[in-house]
Order: sequence, then structure tokens, then C-alpha cells
Amino acid sequence: MGEKEEIGVQEVGPSAWKHACLIIWFCVQENIFLRTKHTLNLGIATWLQHISERHDLIEVLRNVQILSINSTVLEGLSPKYVDFEYIDMELYLPNLKELQIVRYGLRFVNPCNFILFVKNCPQIERLFLDLGGYAMEAGSYWNSIAKEKFENCQIEFPQLKLLKVKGFKKLVLEEKLVNFFCSRAKPLESLIIVSKGNRLEIELYFFGKKI
Repeated sequence: MGEKEEIGVQEVGPSAWKHACLIIWFCVQENIFLRTKHTLNLGIATWLQHISERHDLIEVLRNVQILSINSTVLEGLSPKYVDFEYIDMELYLPNLKELQIVRYGLRFVNPCNFILFVKNCPQIERLFLDLGGYAMEAGSYWNSIAKEKFENCQIEFPQLKLLKVKGFKKLVLEEKLVNFFCSRAKPLESLIIVSKGNRLEIELYFFGKKI
């Protein structure tokens, strides 16, 4: 397999926070395509709008099977309106089997962000969502744009077998998100919910129906 290659970050001190939370560095070697696991944990969202221009990163991510991202990456990659023009998500992950999304801080993410990212992972089998300690609240963008897109979305997840949700607080948007995945993943076998108080709740599904 060769030496370990990484996509990583280097933290910076408080004096640099006005410009960037993290300094991003990449080590892309000739045999990086042999790897099946990468962790993408980036601190700034603005450059992700132009991720299609990073052909080296695109090629790496297209071949990974396990990926971890945080809410900054999720927000940066999500479809959005720029100068009244709708910009769709530019990242497609055809070989991804397992996805971990960690939400932290007061990020402006909603259920639509999650499902549209997972939509571009057609082979996803295992999905882990950490909703963090903050509430996912319905803001103006959700009420005016994202809610309608979410409710009219016809996405299916034909390979999804396991969904684990951590930090579940039984809020309306959290319930909408979980219910959406459960109703659109016919092969779903296990739903694992860990509440904010670390009380574990497990529900099993067979062909999309609770048992």
C-alpha cells in the first residue's frame, strides 16, 4: 500500500482567525489512489465553492470508500444561490460506502444540506450523523427556499443499510431529517439514535418498515 498519504489541516492561532480558521495543506502522491480512507476536516467554506477546480482533490475523493467531513465542509459544498443563480453541488462520490458528518457550533445547515450531499453518494451503505450540541433551527433560508426543496425531493437511497444519529434532541428538523432517510432507504436494517443525554435508543427496520 506504500506510505501513508493524508489530506489534512494545520491549526492556526487566534490572531489569524479573522482570515482563516485553519490552514489547509495537501500531500498528493503518485500512489494516493490506492488508499480507501481519507478524513477531510477543513475550517473555511469559501474555497469549497470552487472545488471543481481542484482536480487533484476531486480525483482522490472520487475513489475513497470512507469519508469524514464536518459541518463547515457540508455548508461550503451545499447547493446555494450566488448572485441570484442556483449553483448545484459540484462533488460526486460514486464509490463512497461510509460517510460521517460531524456538526459543530452554530453552522447554518438544515436537513436539505444533508440529503443533497448524500444524494451524490449513490453507493452509500453506512451513514453516521453527529448533530452536535446546538439546535438545528429553522431560519429564513429554510423557511423561504430549503423547506420546499426538501418536501418535494424525490431522492432514494437504494444501498443505505445503517443510519446512526448522535446528539439527537427530538427537534422538528432533526425528526424530519431522520424520517426522510428512513422512508427513502428501503434496505435500511438498523437505525441507531443516541440522544443528547447519551441515552441509547435503537430501532430496527426491515425493507423500510419498523419491526
